[in-house]
Amino acid sequence: MLGLQALLDLSEAVVWVDRQHVPGIIVEAGSARGGSALVLAASRGQARAVYLYDTFEGIPPPTEADGQQALRRFEDIRSGRAGGVRKQAYYGYEPHLLERVRQSFAEYGMPVESSQIYLVAGLYQQTLYPPKPVALAHLDCDWYESVKVCLERVVPHLAPGGRIIIDDYDYWAGCKRAVDEYFADKQSGFEFARRRRLHVIRRPDSDALPHH
Repeated sequence: MLGLQALLDLSEAVVWVDRQHVPGIIVEAGSARGGSALVLAASRGQARAVYLYDTFEGIPPPTEADGQQALRRFEDIRSGRAGGVRKQAYYGYEPHLLERVRQSFAEYGMPVESSQIYLVAGLYQQTLYPPKPVALAHLDCDWYESVKVCLERVVPHLAPGGRIIIDDYDYWAGCKRAVDEYFADKQSGFEFARRRRLHVIRRPDSDALPHH
């Protein structure tokens, strides 16, 4: 669950790429109940498609690359002990989550069928293939392997001036490790900005797409 300031950070990032005329779509990996996705979609000042990738059910397990904290957290989830925000049920236990997200968009005046919003269900390894250049990506996917796959799939499509917001860089060791490893040999092509979350911005003068 993102706090108010983090949601404002997302909204401001969308406004920024609009004002800078950065071409491309908005991507979110890890939409859960859709709160941050609603903010991303509602903040658009121009016709810009939004692609939301999630299993829309239980999340895959972490690995040893994520460390003991993540493994303990997942054991809580798997055992049914995980709690959600404000004493709600953890979203991963909720049936028909995809339909709930669809309904939320409709309730806020953005029916997905007519608002250029695409809900893509499944594991990132199987589904995350951005169909167009990416202006803004929000990665909220926790574990090392998930973050690694998302970076490998999204960064090559990131438009000059586009940015990726890494939600869990300061919260899960596996996420930080995946980001640090991926960008270790790509520092010259990107700026790294600290706001409520880590922003990775492709330099506008970057001539070539990064390699991975």
